[in-house]
Amino acid sequence: MTELGVASWIPLPDRSLYSWVHRPQNGEAKGAVVIAPPLAREQVISYRTLRMLAIELARQGWVAIRFAWTGTGESAEMPEGADPAALWKEDLAAVTEFAGTLVGTDRVHAIGLRAGAALLAATEAPLQSRLLWEPVGGKIFLRQQSMLRNVSLDLATVPSTVGTELGGTIYLPHQAKSLASVVDPAKLPADALPTGSRVVIERDQVVARKIYAVASLFATVPPESLQRLIELLPGTAESRPVPEWTPVLQSEVKVPGFDQAVIEEILEVGTNKLPGVLSRPLQELPEGSETVLLVPASAEPKDGVTALWVLSARRLAAQGVPTIRTERRGSGDLGCPDAVRDPNPYTAEAVNDIEQSATWLHKRFGGPVTGVGLCAGAWLVGMASEHSPIDRVLMLNNVAWRDHLGYYHRIYNELDVEEILAGERRLVEGTEVKTFKSRVKTLLRHFGPYQVWLALGRRGMINVPEVLMEISSRQAELIMHVGGDDHGLFAMERGEQGLKRLQKSGRKVELNVDPSMDHALLGYTSRVKAIEIIERTLLQHPAEPSAVR
Repeated sequence: MTELGVASWIPLPDRSLYSWVHRPQNGEAKGAVVIAPPLAREQVISYRTLRMLAIELARQGWVAIRFAWTGTGESAEMPEGADPAALWKEDLAAVTEFAGTLVGTDRVHAIGLRAGAALLAATEAPLQSRLLWEPVGGKIFLRQQSMLRNVSLDLATVPSTVGTELGGTIYLPHQAKSLASVVDPAKLPADALPTGSRVVIERDQVVARKIYAVASLFATVPPESLQRLIELLPGTAESRPVPEWTPVLQSEVKVPGFDQAVIEEILEVGTNKLPGVLSRPLQELPEGSETVLLVPASAEPKDGVTALWVLSARRLAAQGVPTIRTERRGSGDLGCPDAVRDPNPYTAEAVNDIEQSATWLHKRFGGPVTGVGLCAGAWLVGMASEHSPIDRVLMLNNVAWRDHLGYYHRIYNELDVEEILAGERRLVEGTEVKTFKSRVKTLLRHFGPYQVWLALGRRGMINVPEVLMEISSRQAELIMHVGGDDHGLFAMERGEQGLKRLQKSGRKVELNVDPSMDHALLGYTSRVKAIEIIERTLLQHPAEPSAVR
């Protein structure tokens, strides 16, 4: 369905932007709406909301275009020494020009969220109207996000001389200065804004915060707010046919720290037509080359934690290793178009999607496949390894070890996931609320026979690491890396005993503890460590991670 969108690169003279174009099903449109997303972690958290906005716009007769700014998402990397605010204004002007080729230059409008709204207000482009939704200026944005990073992560930030560290992002000093210069349009007089501009503030700020200011797992789409935005767009003349359009499916991308670029292909994978991007070297590779499949955490989009998988894939491709990232049904751009919350990522469908992606990679290049996953992505790779060409499983910060799908369905659909996760942390810290059930578990954990503990784990009653480790190592080598907190959970659930049993039986299983890694890989040092882990696992002489988003 064209309403659900088609992925395409939007070429600029020196780079390309990754975009999704949503068109009305009947082939006619009353205009186009460019959607300018937020920056950094807010872009990830609001991803489902802006996708639903684009789909709803297409359902109501508009062409909607979502895109990622340069240096964010799956768009081109930020050129060294570039002025980001200036480049982002160029991005918006280019997307506006592209929209004009589809509907006419006099029928293009735009909606911007948070920093996207501020950039929208600051950009000279032939837009008929601009809705500036929950805008924030660059200086306040940097201050808010750096404070949030400091209170949410128990890791030291980089020195200010190195950059301004946000959750999942770092801005070098000149980049932070550039972003800080972007003014909050809500603080400007109306006559200082471009013609047709309107600031839109949510009446309920709790609703607003759930769009962009919570953990992505708990982000909530506000359908009523989206409809109000659409109704604020000006009325237009009759709908016109949208001309035939062919998406651009291949782009040459420069990789920071490397002399040569890589090729990125937009594609659909397997019978389920999973949206994907393949990063590969410019040169042809011999049959049997090793490949990598990257799987994100939770139900986040395929680009990974604030696009960490994008940079990882490009770096691997620059060093000769083709790497793919694909969506899973229910997640990212395969999410249910009407779902207001992220779904349960632990499903049989998602496991099958990982199997299909690995199979596609193996058929394309003929060599071994390494599956890399973070948290829920690690669980998916492990579960998929038995019935796919995955030869090596690289798990980062996995904490879910049950193989019973019913358990995950229940906690995502009937219970409070946030409270369950918090309870696990309190258990490690020794601050949990004592109940009869928790006391029985504690006795079993510390004094019960391991075989009884394992038997309960195999029934899905408790979280026993050996259950998933055993499945993941049946046909593949299993390498696990966990941060300090996640290792505490692993040890508490008697993971060390299961690890030793599997190693003694001849399984290729290893565990590595990396105290510098936070669970979600939002800290800068965590992100550098993750890239180092992946490249040292795959390459004999990996390049230094000289540039990390």
